[in-house]
Amino acid sequence: GNYTLLFFFFFHCPDFCPTTLATWKRIKEGLGEAGAQVNYVFVSVDGERDTPEVLARYLERFDDAFIGLTGNPEVLAEIAPDYGLDYALNKEEGENYSVDHTTRTFLIDRQGRLVDVFSFDVPQSIIVAKIQQEMAT
Repeated sequence: GNYTLLFFFFFHCPDFCPTTLATWKRIKEGLGEAGAQVNYVFVSVDGERDTPEVLARYLERFDDAFIGLTGNPEVLAEIAPDYGLDYALNKEEGENYSVDHTTRTFLIDRQGRLVDVFSFDVPQSIIVAKIQQEMAT
């Protein structure tokens, strides 16, 4: 019954992922009390390294209400077309490999419908305003 912000990420990400987490923390604060009516969901595209325990410890540094899910390759492949999800595990780099991945944020309404997609560089104020607009309808 809540709105959901969804982002595909991985724990070892050096740039887009931690920046998105920090932005979402500010989005939640910007929504005030309404921020509690939004699910903040991060789905890892690196399920081998991103165990539920790793994700929980990582996300609680930003906000303990943030939800981390470990996506397995089969489920990710199934939902990829719905979200334009594209990712590649660069395992040839060795143990500390990087992951190329989609950096868009998806807004899903209370009925589970995708209502907006935000590119990485969209200001948080625009996302806050869109969520407030959606909640008012």
